[in-house]
Amino acid sequence: MITIARGHDLWRFPSSADKMFEDRRIQFKERNKWNVHIDSDGYEVDQYDRLNPVYIIIHSSENPHCGSMRILPLGKGTMLMDYFSETVKGYSFKDKKIWECTRFCVSKGQGRSVALKLFASGSAFLSYTGFSNFIAIFDKKMLRFYRAIGISPKIIGVYSYLGEEVYSGLFNCNQERYKKFLISGNIESSTITGAISRFHERETYIYPKAA
Repeated sequence: MITIARGHDLWRFPSSADKMFEDRRIQFKERNKWNVHIDSDGYEVDQYDRLNPVYIIIHSSENPHCGSMRILPLGKGTMLMDYFSETVKGYSFKDKKIWECTRFCVSKGQGRSVALKLFASGSAFLSYTGFSNFIAIFDKKMLRFYRAIGISPKIIGVYSYLGEEVYSGLFNCNQERYKKFLISGNIESSTITGAISRFHERETYIYPKAA
């Protein structure tokens, strides 16, 4: 099952939201040893969660959070521009229709199929909003993971951050890639289009689509 929701709508999905922030703590703080903030509930939450981002969440009847990703339109108030702009120094963004993807999280025991569902859902959402690409910041471990499951980003910059190489990469999620994700992940397209339809129905205001 797939849920696409804004931050202000997460209250509708309390089990998935709670498990998502808990799994983020497990992945980023405990496994990756990142210097991230953990709140009093044991959740990994940062300032970008307060900017009403869009969350794509994969869940099942047994697990309220199998994996998730957080997206915001690229620009001021994004992790890339606030902390990792050095990774795109000198790069010209001819196409401004880009969402930043952060906090790509896969629950322990989940793997390739969940990641593919996230990217397939993200690709369809890009088409819905009129955008064309995702951009993300990731380390060598995640780069190997992306390549292993057939999602190879275009590397546009690398930067040494706290002694580790950090990459910025563009993910072109066009219709051709979307279809490949569906096949590779054994995903029914109706599952994704249904999630987007439900997202649209919950909209309380008109979101500015790409020009």
